[in-house]
Amino acid sequence: MILLFVVAAAATALAVWQRWYWLSVATFLIVTPLWWVHVAIDESPHDLATMAVLIPFGALTAVAAVAFARRGFGLLTLNALVLGFGCAGFLVHHAAAWIVGVIAVHVVLAAAVLRGDLGGEPGSDR
Repeated sequence: MILLFVVAAAATALAVWQRWYWLSVATFLIVTPLWWVHVAIDESPHDLATMAVLIPFGALTAVAAVAFARRGFGLLTLNALVLGFGCAGFLVHHAAAWIVGVIAVHVVLAAAVLRGDLGGEPGSDR
């Protein structure tokens, strides 16, 4: 999983640097099924081990979505749905808290982008 994260982080950094939104979406679409299957077949009953995979990949996608400001809302929404509802079943003890937390974080990020606090073109005065 570490290698997959490093590759996804490199692709995300390149996408944000070059302003290639399509690469962020492609990275999400390629990488998400890989870590999702890893979490699905993991027989560890510990929520902490599951969250150790979900949080970094979710944060990486959220960073990419925020970097593209309003264009990234689709990616931010998709990230919230996959993390919140698609992965809650993998958590043994904290599924409800996980869903609430994921939704809260994504709503705060979306509000900050709408207000203009986050995202936008690099080098712009916003």
